[in-house]
Amino acid sequence: MIVSKHKKQNDIAGYVLYMWQIEDLIRANDLDMAKIEKTVISQYEQPGDVKQELRDWYGNLVAMMKNEKKEGSRSSASHHQHGE
Repeated sequence: MIVSKHKKQNDIAGYVLYMWQIEDLIRANDLDMAKIEKTVISQYEQPGDVKQELRDWYGNLVAMMKNEKKEGSRSSASHHQHGE
């Protein structure tokens, strides 16, 4: 979230790559907020209000991915990248 705000304003290509990596991280955690909390959010050494912003940000991304049915799209993303 913190990195994405900076990249979105200053480096759009970097932002797109970063968000692709974030989506992959979310998929690796099975779109499960409890897993994301344990493996990602808890690793940030930030005050509680910042961690809550992170929870909200990841939660919104999880919801969007579920709505877009991206849960198991690793292989389709790979095919799309290569123009298949």
